[in-house]
Amino acid sequence: MNLKFEGNLQDSTINLNHSASFGEISFIGGKAGNHALILNGDDNFLQLPYNVANQEEITIATWVYWNGGTPWQRIFDFGNNQSEYINLTPRLRLSVKNGSAEQRLDAPAIPTGEWTHVAVTLGSLGAQIFVNGKLVNESGSINVSPLDFKPILNYIGRGQESVPMFDGYIDDFRLYNYVLSAEEIAGIVSDVATNVPVIAGKAETKFTVYPVPANDILKYKFNNQIETGEAVLNLYTIYGKLILQKDLRNMQSGEINVSDIPNGIYMLELINGEEILTSKIIINH
Repeated sequence: MNLKFEGNLQDSTINLNHSASFGEISFIGGKAGNHALILNGDDNFLQLPYNVANQEEITIATWVYWNGGTPWQRIFDFGNNQSEYINLTPRLRLSVKNGSAEQRLDAPAIPTGEWTHVAVTLGSLGAQIFVNGKLVNESGSINVSPLDFKPILNYIGRGQESVPMFDGYIDDFRLYNYVLSAEEIAGIVSDVATNVPVIAGKAETKFTVYPVPANDILKYKFNNQIETGEAVLNLYTIYGKLILQKDLRNMQSGEINVSDIPNGIYMLELINGEEILTSKIIINH
């Protein structure tokens, strides 16, 4: 699985393990690409397919931008209940439980207000935690495999129990059905370009789209000046397929003819310099 969050929640691998959102989902400038997922720590999270973690060995790797708060927020939590789970917190603690005592592996907490790459492995030789491509802790005494309890409630941003949801951004979430080597994990980190623009905090632009639902004409406007001389509107299906693109040049308001687009739910994306904003729209002729 590889969730790149390029304006959608699709798995970019041939396995097509797409994720589903709970609560309103939006995106921001990413670390590993143009977009990253925003989790608000309040009422939104992702659920992954029920069988995605049913593996004898596993590696989970992702870029994380933590806004702070309780260190027991869940970056991810794969399980069935409060007695069977694998989860990772910003603290940075990997916890594994299969009915009996919880097994743990700790490392220094990730910083707030900056991108950090974290990766964990779980296999026959135990568990490892990597930060920014470097091994920071490992244990050969963790002997629980995901296949032992076959987790079906697999979340990004929330836990099996009532704990605060994750507040921050997630980018390039990867899940492998084997243990990656230290060199492979370092390679994931080094593949990320260092000049990708990052936007922290709330966007300055107010992006308005109306009417919703739209019939034949969809109108838009945004209040911020165009940063680079031009801006772009992209219209995606809910499955992430680009079906329309409009160069705005110096136009901060206008309309789009959607009369030939089938009825349904779509995502309209505004890219204005380093800002990326999305709005869910409905077309109903």
